[in-house]
Amino acid sequence: MVAPFGRIIAAGYRAEVQNKVPQLLRRLDAVVDGRVAPAVDNIVIGSGRKVTACVIFFDIRNFTQLTSSDDANTLKRTLFLLNCVIAAMMRVLYRYGAYVEKNTGDGLMAVLGVETNAQVTAKNALDAAAEMFYVLHFLVNPILAVQGIQPVDARIGMDMGPLLLARIGLPTGSSAHERSSLTAVGPAANRACKLQGFAGTNEIWCGDAIQRSAPMDRLHLFADVTPDNWTWHYSGSSAPYRCWRYDGVADDPFATLLGSASRR
Repeated sequence: MVAPFGRIIAAGYRAEVQNKVPQLLRRLDAVVDGRVAPAVDNIVIGSGRKVTACVIFFDIRNFTQLTSSDDANTLKRTLFLLNCVIAAMMRVLYRYGAYVEKNTGDGLMAVLGVETNAQVTAKNALDAAAEMFYVLHFLVNPILAVQGIQPVDARIGMDMGPLLLARIGLPTGSSAHERSSLTAVGPAANRACKLQGFAGTNEIWCGDAIQRSAPMDRLHLFADVTPDNWTWHYSGSSAPYRCWRYDGVADDPFATLLGSASRR
């Protein structure tokens, strides 16, 4: 059972997206052709730091189909979709103390659990992933539907392990602004990315480190889905590093209104 995140928090997610709708529509209506890249905030390049944390990849499914046309109205609808979906997913991640390392356009990469132990990190990562899907399907998609946009599906891959967090970039870029970003480097990040690629529609895939550190009362929610062509093994051993599908979902504070049910 996934811990509920509460009616007030869920209402906050919904209100934030709904409140953005008029502003987004006004801004998209004002979109014109541009030739100058927008300025970016100055970011100081710092030293690296070795941590043990979880890397989470979130990806919108079939996004290429949404951008297959260069029609202005289609592109504006796509921008509207991204502004609603990506911002909502970031808010969930921030609620669990994650750092969003990059926005890939149709997805996110985040680092979670830098300051917590493995058990707390695994629980928070699983809760965050389940909450992201809840927010997407029951709060964001209904708002997109009002604008005539088809429901969005997604997938999540994540894993936990030693990482090197470092600022990567240049002191100055072509626009005379400092260009750098915080980057997570390590096998856990590589595995999380691959797990996201293997995951099916609306599935959460995670590595063995997360399954082993998950709360005991959730172990029945994991299914071994290690691919046949999976090449990761534990160091110094022939034992494969297992992959798991997590089938937990967030408790729905609007269950009586939406007719949905929580999975136990």
